[in-house]
Amino acid sequence: MKADKDIGTVYIQPKKLFKRVYYTKMGDTPKAKIAPKPISKAAARKRKKVFSNSMVILIITTLTILTVILPLVFLKVRKLTIPQVSYPSPVYLADLDSNLREDFYKKLSINEQNQMENDLMFVQSIIKSIKTRKKLDVEKLALAIVLESKRANVDPLFVSSIILQESGFKTHAKSPVGALGLMQIMPATAKYIDKKENVEWPIEKDLTNPVYNIRLGIVYVKYLQRMYKGDMHKVLMAYNWGPGNVNKYIKRVKSAPKDVVRYSKNIQYRHKSWKKMSSARI
Repeated sequence: MKADKDIGTVYIQPKKLFKRVYYTKMGDTPKAKIAPKPISKAAARKRKKVFSNSMVILIITTLTILTVILPLVFLKVRKLTIPQVSYPSPVYLADLDSNLREDFYKKLSINEQNQMENDLMFVQSIIKSIKTRKKLDVEKLALAIVLESKRANVDPLFVSSIILQESGFKTHAKSPVGALGLMQIMPATAKYIDKKENVEWPIEKDLTNPVYNIRLGIVYVKYLQRMYKGDMHKVLMAYNWGPGNVNKYIKRVKSAPKDVVRYSKNIQYRHKSWKKMSSARI
């Protein structure tokens, strides 16, 4: 037993039962409080488990609110507050005007009209032969390729060969490095070529728009043709590898990777084969 002289408190600590005896003054009658029995290990484990489960539920609920509910609310509010800008169907601008094809035909001779129809049918057959997960509007896509190619005085079969090599005719294709669309154009390249060549386009310029992508891709090919004086091997290498790398290759500062050389040869070989097959159909 130990007594506190200042406040007259005496502590009694039996082994199984804890008592605390208080004296208000020295000599007063002790008033003892019996402490509650200690919690058993099983009860402590149960209480800890309940607490852990509660914390898990709380964390899951919080994450659900942050990742699911809040984004949905935000999108709903944004949809209500921000006006939706609508453009003409961006799928195939070449087909928006029903008279466009007829007006374009008027500028062609009979032989050129027959050639265009033949190219159109052949490009359709190429697209149909490609297996893609997404259903394509074959006729409109073929029409866009042929019209944009004819406008720029480029063989549509050559453009089709590039598209097949680049994206497999997937209109919303995106490469690991960020190239977009049918002709896999980098956004930085698109801005440079669009500004330099002043590409005409009546609606929002979007690389995922098939027709704009084709138009810009053809403009870029013609730009490279002028740069390399019609050397199609270098043109295609530059389209895939970049003009800077090709210039170093020309100066023998850098060697061309095998896949870049193969890329160029595949497109040219395929184009020549298609050209022979197409000519045989006329």
